[in-house]
Amino acid sequence: MRFTAYQFKKLIRSYTFIPPYIVYMIWIAMLYVYSGQSILSSYASSTIVLLAVSAWLTINIYQLENNKERQLLFIQFNSKLKYLTHKLYFSIMTLLPLIIFSILYPILFNRFSEKMSIIHLTLALYLHVIVVIFGVLIGTFICIQNVMSRKYSWLLLILIILLSIMRHTIILSVPATKYILWLIPPVGDFIQIYQYSLNQLITFHFLFISLWIAIYIFIFTLGLYYLFSKTEYL
Repeated sequence: MRFTAYQFKKLIRSYTFIPPYIVYMIWIAMLYVYSGQSILSSYASSTIVLLAVSAWLTINIYQLENNKERQLLFIQFNSKLKYLTHKLYFSIMTLLPLIIFSILYPILFNRFSEKMSIIHLTLALYLHVIVVIFGVLIGTFICIQNVMSRKYSWLLLILIILLSIMRHTIILSVPATKYILWLIPPVGDFIQIYQYSLNQLITFHFLFISLWIAIYIFIFTLGLYYLFSKTEYL
């Protein structure tokens, strides 16, 4: 809890959370200019930018400390991996207000053509949480990888975000790319199924993709911990 409070104070003082927050709020306001929209497909559209914003804010959070402060935190935690765990946790917590805003905004301003149900709300929350987790993991990977310099890391981030969102479309257009793109987070595949109606969504295919995503997140997270333990993150 002390580390969370410490991070929160540093984030507030740095003001680096403001640009990602503003960008996403503007996106939501633009998305729901017109009323009469479908619930699930609208929420799917809102998460496209949420993925990029989540990664962006996560990178800002990792850059809150300088090298000396980071070394002191490693000593305080007696483990680099505990530091990583707290960073992942804090990044997700920082993005919760955007999830709440994204879900409640169209409800409060009556922008949907359908009546909101508990199932709709649960599916929307599930989608947003999954996208935020992927955004945090991608942002973390960008910060701890030491192959590219910071200058080119942003290009790598943009490439991963675009491929994650367009992965499903690319594979449909060029099936052979599936042998390469299986490494890319399947965010687009998950967002795509939210284009269906509620009755069409709740199928075995939805459960299969959910299981696939859970396994992917687990392996991705383990990979980050391994990479972080082997990397001189300074």
